[in-house]
Amino acid sequence: MLSRVANNLIWLERYMERGNGIISLLKVNFLANQDSPELFPWKPIIKTYTPEDNTFYTEDSIECIDFMVLNADNPNSILNIVTKARENARSVQEHISRELWLCINNYYLFLTKKGIHKKLNEEEPIEFLDSLKVFHLMFYGTMDITQERGASYYFMNIGKFLERVIQITDFTAIKLTEIAKTSDSLEQSFYWKNLLLSVGGYQLYLKKHKSSFREDHIITMVFQDKLFPRSIYYCINKLGRHV
Repeated sequence: MLSRVANNLIWLERYMERGNGIISLLKVNFLANQDSPELFPWKPIIKTYTPEDNTFYTEDSIECIDFMVLNADNPNSILNIVTKARENARSVQEHISRELWLCINNYYLFLTKKGIHKKLNEEEPIEFLDSLKVFHLMFYGTMDITQERGASYYFMNIGKFLERVIQITDFTAIKLTEIAKTSDSLEQSFYWKNLLLSVGGYQLYLKKHKSSFREDHIITMVFQDKLFPRSIYYCINKLGRHV
């Protein structure tokens, strides 16, 4: 049975990875929704990341981003995810670097700062989401260069790659559900491209396969690529090493 410390370290990293994935999904869907709202609605994202009894649905982009980022009643809002990550980090402060704790705490203070809702409404949504993304990139970089290589580091990586597998599976399931609804090859290619953008594999895919969005190539990359850091194979391999 895992100790309390190990469990908190795993969940600290799971929460941060989940937040990073949700922000990527929101950013990609916002851009796609501006061009094709009928192909890329907000409902599938809200349904995936809220409890079954959730009654909130909207197709207004700003309202959805506000709900998924700043709503205290949504258990998977970025605000709640970072709050939980901070609670876990505070309980294991002696096992993580001081810089890592400050990184998470600064993120929490940013999200709870007065006027944050106004900031979202006044800024371009992409700029707002990018400002959140920076905190996750800082977290990953800070962990890599300041965290002692030992049990804590390995438990945190278990949390990161475990959550990443779940995220990639969820993202793929959302797109496969939409793809199954249409036989139009052009619409299907839009969904495949959207999936690659959501998992951060679009540029790598273009380097390997140019601009042809073939189902077999995409599934192979997302599930089996040995070098793509967000493929299922890569994550499972990393999980095995850290375990």
